[in-house]
Amino acid sequence: MNPLKILITTEQYPPILSGVATVVSELANALSRQGHSITIATKKITGRESVASSNIRIVEFNIQGNFGSFYRGETKAYIDFVLSSDADVIINECTQTWNTDLLLPYLDQIHAVKVLHSHGFSLLAFESRNPWANLKAKIYYGSLTKYLKKYNHVLILSNNASELPFFKRQQFINYDILPNGVPEHLIAKSSKIIGDKPYLLSISNYYPMKNQEFVLRAYYQSDVSAKLIFIGAAQLHDYLAQLKALKQSLDKQYGWKDVEFLYGISRKETEDYLKASALFLHGSKLEAFPIVILEAMATGTPFVCTNVGNVKNLKGGKIIHNESEMAQAITNLLKDKSQYVRYSQLGIDEVSMQYNWKAITHKLSSILGLTN
Repeated sequence: MNPLKILITTEQYPPILSGVATVVSELANALSRQGHSITIATKKITGRESVASSNIRIVEFNIQGNFGSFYRGETKAYIDFVLSSDADVIINECTQTWNTDLLLPYLDQIHAVKVLHSHGFSLLAFESRNPWANLKAKIYYGSLTKYLKKYNHVLILSNNASELPFFKRQQFINYDILPNGVPEHLIAKSSKIIGDKPYLLSISNYYPMKNQEFVLRAYYQSDVSAKLIFIGAAQLHDYLAQLKALKQSLDKQYGWKDVEFLYGISRKETEDYLKASALFLHGSKLEAFPIVILEAMATGTPFVCTNVGNVKNLKGGKIIHNESEMAQAITNLLKDKSQYVRYSQLGIDEVSMQYNWKAITHKLSSILGLTN
């Protein structure tokens, strides 16, 4: 396998804390370890120096705006940079982001192998409250098919991806599945057993779409007294304050329960909390392939999750559809030790076989024809 020059364009990259940023970082590092030369073209933010790597070149562009508004700033410099790149492979991460959208009219001028790595067509799966964004989405997706055909490869996350109904309507078949994954160091060697002082854990940015209030209500409806810990990397729309107010209200309704809201803790601390937790709870309204569920599975922590994205196809926990079902699942899993251990081991086994970055990078290399 000859080393290649690979350019990855992404709006989100560490130190930004998000699922997409994690995926891109892990893929870039894994491809770099294979001997490829990696360049990241991304948004200029403060603090990026802390994640700079001697093996990965990072080129930043001061571009603002988001889908539903318009892109402004160093847009021309970004387009010129990509068009003049000598990369063998260019990977555009996500649609509905400036790093991909700005390049769509210029795809014919890019002679490298072109890859679109989609993380879900979110506005097809969940309508925005912004009417202009919905109108723009209709126009955007109306013209997207002609651009998709200009890519050598289109990658989606799973067999339940939100892109598939659109692909079927447009009779688009040139896609492959590349799942999300976890680093190998996170994978437990054996199944968990419930400790003397178990606690429940939920990890997501504090944001209404992540729906921590659903988890909080379900927890209070359950019969368990174990502590519940929330961990979030960002606070949006004063949602954390709303959750704390809801906790006070639920204390009056059900009686006091031990709930802790953590914010701004390190990645290492977050992993330690996950490794020691008894159950992982996730109430999100919209996901494509939530990495936090895979991370729970890797550590042998059974999950209880809403029916979002592809989670129903994962073996390390239970899917629920309402608060009372989550409450019952919490109660049952902590009481039924044999079922608990079974879910714990199933999660570890599934991640070990296919949802780790070593396996995923090998699959990407195979898709791109980089392996024999």
